[in-house]
Amino acid sequence: MKKNLRFLLVAALATMFSTAAMAQDEQNDAAAAAPRVSANGSYQFKPSWGIGLQYGMTFTDLQNWNDYLLVPGHMNYFDVNWVAEHELYVEFTPVEGFRLSIFGGWQNLYITDTGFNYAYGGLEPAFSVRRSFFEFAVGAGVAYGYSWLDSDTYQMDGHGLLVRPFVEARFYIGEIFAIYLRVAFAYYKEFGLENPGENTYPGLMAKTAGAKIDTDKLQYAGPNAAVGFRFGNYAKPVVVIPDSDGDGVLDDIDDCPDVAGSEEFFGCSAPDTDGDAICDPWVAERGLGNSFAHICKGVDNCPDLAGADDVNGCPNPDVDADGICDPWVAEKGVSDRYANVCKGTDMCANEAEDYDGFKDDDGCADPDNDGDKVCDPWVSDKGLLDTYANVCKAKDACPDIAGYEQFNGCPAPDTDGDGYCDEWVYNSKLEAKFSCKGLDKCPNEKGTDENGCIPRRVVVTADKIEIKDKIFFATNKATIKKESDSLLEEIAQVLKDNKQIKKIEIQGHTDSSGNAKKNLKLSDDRAKSVRDRLVKLGVEAERLTYKGFGSTQMLIPLEKGQKKETKEQAAANRRVEFLILEQDTVTKEIDNPALKNK
Repeated sequence: MKKNLRFLLVAALATMFSTAAMAQDEQNDAAAAAPRVSANGSYQFKPSWGIGLQYGMTFTDLQNWNDYLLVPGHMNYFDVNWVAEHELYVEFTPVEGFRLSIFGGWQNLYITDTGFNYAYGGLEPAFSVRRSFFEFAVGAGVAYGYSWLDSDTYQMDGHGLLVRPFVEARFYIGEIFAIYLRVAFAYYKEFGLENPGENTYPGLMAKTAGAKIDTDKLQYAGPNAAVGFRFGNYAKPVVVIPDSDGDGVLDDIDDCPDVAGSEEFFGCSAPDTDGDAICDPWVAERGLGNSFAHICKGVDNCPDLAGADDVNGCPNPDVDADGICDPWVAEKGVSDRYANVCKGTDMCANEAEDYDGFKDDDGCADPDNDGDKVCDPWVSDKGLLDTYANVCKAKDACPDIAGYEQFNGCPAPDTDGDGYCDEWVYNSKLEAKFSCKGLDKCPNEKGTDENGCIPRRVVVTADKIEIKDKIFFATNKATIKKESDSLLEEIAQVLKDNKQIKKIEIQGHTDSSGNAKKNLKLSDDRAKSVRDRLVKLGVEAERLTYKGFGSTQMLIPLEKGQKKETKEQAAANRRVEFLILEQDTVTKEIDNPALKNK
């Protein structure tokens, strides 16, 4: 009973978790497939600046000015109840909801005598709210400036402070033009000197001597109304989203704004062309895996061929797993896609290649690579001699070289019969088997030297032409002795036979006896004599250069403490050498597949 309860509990928990996981997956898929709404036509704040002109009027009673300034003067009373204002604004809106303006203006009474004037400048912070083409703001301006009275009789000077809180409604007629209306409360405070006759109001000398002016009374306040015009860079605050690729999906909800697609795929083309639920490569390249998670996943290396996830969305290109591609890979022209998996074309798609160095690119196992009727080693190693008895027999010691049964499937080891084995024997490491005296460097001639060659006086090596004899000259002269004619003819013939040698430097060397400067010239002259003789013998002049080294490069240098060369050293040091400066690369084509693969 307890075991049953325990089983039911585990089953219930597993069901609960799997259901929750499925619900989460469904929720993710639904979110990925949910329709998107463009921001086109919505409001968007943009920082702005502008300039403006404002004309307004403050409605106020100026009786205080009449009572405390003009009476008992000889000027006319202020006979109006409003003050006109003319102002210039420069404004900046750095963040949404806040505006800062610098303004300056002039106020007057529009009467001729007595006239009140006030020139001022100040700051006006404001908080604003804008939607579409309308803007509403509340703020306050504070200004300070110079005031004066114009009269036919007197001139009076002063300075004052203006404070003006306001509420504003603005309408944007165009992208750079707006008109606005303001309702405000204006308060003006005049600061003048208290004692008449000093600086600020000299006209007050007409009053009783010693009288004081109560400047606290020189102020006015009242409601204010104004209209203004604003010019600036405040463009339409409406988001306009383009459709760059013209597919009907606006760019802000288009995951592929540069490629025409469909609304179903968020402005992109189909994310899984071959329908194998593995996403085409562009999905990952654009980082859109989450957007299309409800359709596909991963990266499809074969977006036009339905495949499997374990081979990156491709069909299996190598069924027998021998590294050689099945025929359809080449037929469909997709070899490059599978370059990291297989290559070539498998002629035996269901049979793995044996990789024995012979025809290893056809995808088939070959029991007798070299066709000599002797089976390749793997046949014997796998116990399959009976299986291939109609093709071959025994075990081939040279599976890549056609040979003879008496040589265990190998060719004759010594072509010229001089006891020195051919090169393939050493490449196959069979020299012990055939009791070779050494490597035959001249396999087609029966030689007598240590290389299996007929001895020669002139030998071409990798970097020079070696001469086994010496070129003799007359004593202290560059004249070549007649006894060296045959050697020079042999050298000329070697150069004619080896056209791959493009440039030879003929180097002259002397022993260390005598004057070093004369030795240097003598060696140069002797090298030139050899060069001229070879040209006469038919060697192209442009292939030959010459240079003398004197005794600077002795073949057998003096030992420590030795002052003079021995006769043997001197004879060895007097020499002519032929250094190869330039030649074409020489390759030898062979038919031995084993050698080709090594």
